[in-house]
Amino acid sequence: KQDLIVERSNLRRCSQEGKLDVSQMERTLLPVEPDLHSWIRSQDSSGCLSHVQHKCNLLVANCTNVETGSQKSPEVLLIGGAREVRLATMLLELIHFKHQIEMQRFHEHRDQLTERLDRAKQWHSAQNQEVFNVDQSLVGRIIGKKGDNVKEIREKHGVQIWIEDPPKNSTNCRITVSGATEKAVKAARDEMEFITVTIPVESEHVGWILGKGYQTITDIARKTELHHARYDDKARALELCGLRHQVEDAKLLISVHQEYLPVYQDMTRRRMPSRCPSMN
Repeated sequence: KQDLIVERSNLRRCSQEGKLDVSQMERTLLPVEPDLHSWIRSQDSSGCLSHVQHKCNLLVANCTNVETGSQKSPEVLLIGGAREVRLATMLLELIHFKHQIEMQRFHEHRDQLTERLDRAKQWHSAQNQEVFNVDQSLVGRIIGKKGDNVKEIREKHGVQIWIEDPPKNSTNCRITVSGATEKAVKAARDEMEFITVTIPVESEHVGWILGKGYQTITDIARKTELHHARYDDKARALELCGLRHQVEDAKLLISVHQEYLPVYQDMTRRRMPSRCPSMN
């Protein structure tokens, strides 16, 4: 053999490690839960096992049966001293495997929610929708006792109804109605949307429209199921509040009632007795 001459700086330092006693080495195969099979076969697990090998001073920490098409379940091979293998086992089972399962379940749950959200968006995009506002004081009437009224509207028209709380510094609640057909959505809206209209009243017609002791306007409000009918003296106007068809019905009754005023005025004049001529 030919001798080699090298620089001192190129000589490898003598190892300070003690002699490896193979008889003290342990070899353990750690089973992996089925939920972690995809993770243990990924590159992400390689970094985890390298970390465990370094921290526990193992000779080997890698995964077996990770080949594509392998019929055997993957296992983690640990080789090292008894204490080191035991520590690595605890580190994997109590820490890494546990957290990886929780993280995987979190991501699966998030994916499921995302999928459900996408389906919901697709469903809503295919639905007909109406959005309108009502005063907060009327929401209770729309919902009904124990929610009976809004439930009846949902079932009757096959729609979905969402009632939102009013924003800050506002008394208006937003109501959204969604359904398969435009007709069903509009019909449901008409059964919930309260409107308020103001009808100017000439001073000479106030008594006739309101009636004695407000009896006429009270009867009209009751028959048409208005939420309220109020006369404002300052504005000289009648305020009607109710569902759209209720208000329209009340306006029609008031209009027709008003048309009778000239007739009654004429009848009153006719009933007045004419003055008899004085007798000389």
